[in-house]
Amino acid sequence: MKRFLSLLLLLLFSGASFGQTQLTEQTNVAIRNNEPNFQLLTTKSKVIGFRMISEQQLMSQQRTVQVLVADKNLELESTVTFDLHPLENLKAVDLDGDNLYFLSFYLQKDYLIRERHIYQFNIRTQQLAKHEIKGLSPVYYPNFRLDKSPAGGRINQVGEMGFNAFQVMDGKVLMAGMADNILLLQVFDLETQKVAKEKFVQADLQLQYFQKNASSKTLFVGVQHNDPKGINMLTHFEFDTDGQLIQDFSVTPWQDKATVTRNMQFIGNPYEKHFLGLYGPRRNEVFEGLYLYRKESVGSEELFDYNFTSLTSFHDHLASDAKTIKTRQVQRNQKRSRPTPVRNNILINSFEHQDAGYLVYLNQYRHNNNPVINYNINQYLRFYSNSQVDNFDRYSPILPPNLQTPHTPSFSRVPREFTYLSGQFVHLDEDANLLWHVSVPFPQTNQYRSLPLASYHWNAHSLSYLMLSEDKLFASRFTEGTPAYVNKAVELSEIIEESGNISKRTLALQHLEDHSYILSGQKRISENGESKQVFFMKRIEVE
Repeated sequence: MKRFLSLLLLLLFSGASFGQTQLTEQTNVAIRNNEPNFQLLTTKSKVIGFRMISEQQLMSQQRTVQVLVADKNLELESTVTFDLHPLENLKAVDLDGDNLYFLSFYLQKDYLIRERHIYQFNIRTQQLAKHEIKGLSPVYYPNFRLDKSPAGGRINQVGEMGFNAFQVMDGKVLMAGMADNILLLQVFDLETQKVAKEKFVQADLQLQYFQKNASSKTLFVGVQHNDPKGINMLTHFEFDTDGQLIQDFSVTPWQDKATVTRNMQFIGNPYEKHFLGLYGPRRNEVFEGLYLYRKESVGSEELFDYNFTSLTSFHDHLASDAKTIKTRQVQRNQKRSRPTPVRNNILINSFEHQDAGYLVYLNQYRHNNNPVINYNINQYLRFYSNSQVDNFDRYSPILPPNLQTPHTPSFSRVPREFTYLSGQFVHLDEDANLLWHVSVPFPQTNQYRSLPLASYHWNAHSLSYLMLSEDKLFASRFTEGTPAYVNKAVELSEIIEESGNISKRTLALQHLEDHSYILSGQKRISENGESKQVFFMKRIEVE
C-alpha cells in the first residue's frame, strides 16, 4: 500500500543549520460520511470554519449551515448551527469586524434574485441574527445576460464573476447584480433595515472586481467594457458606504494587444491603485507576459511590461528535452526582440504589495477535458484569491482551478481533471523593477479536488512555499530568489501513523500565520470502542 504522506523537511537557514516541521495542535469535529469540509478563514486571533450540508427529507432537502470558531492554536471555542429554507441558496460570505455575514437568496424560475437574507454571526458573542432584505430591485447574477448564453450554451450557468459582488462595511451591505443588462449597485442598511441606495453603474459590461477597503470605508468596483473594436478597457469606480460615487476613471494599458482583464488583480487605496494582469495577441488564446499599471491620486500613471522572453522561469517546468528547445527559442526571441508565448493557462492567485515591493503568485495548468473552459475559468477563482485576500487579514488560499466550490451554484458542472504544471513567483521592488522570479514544478500533476493545495510565507528576503500534491507534502525555500531547496518531501510522523484512516481526497492546506499552516481534512477515529468520521485541523509549524 502506497504510503500516504511520505515527508522530509529540511529547512535551511543562511548557514548549514536545519529547521524542524512538527504538528503542534489538532482539533476534531464530528461529521457524517460523505459530508463536505469546513471552509476555513483566519483573522488576527481566530480561525473560523463554515459549511453547508443537505439532508434529504421526504420530497425536499433540509439545508443546514454549520459554523465553528477556534483560536490560533486550533482550540475549539464554539460551534453554531442554523437551518435554511429547502429552496434557499447560501451563496456568499464576508467578514467585517467581529461579524461573519452570509448572503442567501431564493432562485426563481426566471433566474431573477428577488428574496434575499443576511445571516449575521458574531464571532465574539456567538450570537446569530437573521436580516430579511426587502425593497431591493430584482437582479440577475452579476454578468448574467439573457441575450448572450454563457460557455456551454446553458442559459442558467452563472456569469463570470460568480457571487463575489457582496461586501459588508460599517453596517451597510453592498451588493451588485444585472438589471436589464445594466450593472446595479445596491446598498442595504442593516441598522435601519432600509434600502440606502440603488445606483445603475454602466451597461454592456462585465464585473471584474468588487472589493472593499475597510480603513477608508471605500468600495472599489472594476468593470470591463465589451468594446466592438476589441479594445479591452477597464473602468474603475470608487463608492462610499452610502453608494455615493467618489471617482471613476478608465484604464486601457494597450491598444495593440489584448489585456486579459478577467484574470486581473487589483489592490489599492484612495490614493494609489495597482492593476496586474496578463496580455497577449488579439483573439489568440496565448499569453505573452504580465503588465503592472500603477495610478496615483495626483494623476501620475505608469505601465510596466514583463514578457515571457525575460521571465524565463515560466518555462522551467518543462521536461529536459522540451526545456532545451524552449531555451533556444527564448534566446532567438531575445536577439530579435520577439515575444515568447505561453499557451498553458495561467492563473494569478495573489498579488501583494508591501514595503519590500510586490510579490505575484501564479499557477500554470491545463484543463484535461475542455480547453475552451480552460481559458475562461480563472474568473471564478477570484472569489478566493482576490476578494478574501483583501478582506481578511492573511487569508490566501491557493485553489486548483475547479468550479465546484461552496460559492458556485450546484448546476455548474465542469470536468474535474486538471494538470498542474508549476507555481511561479515574481518579485518586483517598490519602483516595479524586476528583482527575481522563480518556478516550482508540481511533482504530481493530475488533481480532482476543489480545495486549497498550497500556500506561502513571504518577507523582504525569503520565500517559503508549502504544497500539497495528491498524497504528499512538499516544501521549497528561496532567499533573494536563490533556491535553498525545491520540493523537499516533508515528514510528519503523526500523519504517517494515521495514513490508513485519512481520506486524502479531502486534504487541504492553507497559511495560518508567519511560518504556521493548517492541514485539514477528514479521517476515521476510534472513540469508546466506536468508529466515527471527523473533520480535523492540524497546525503545522515550519521553523
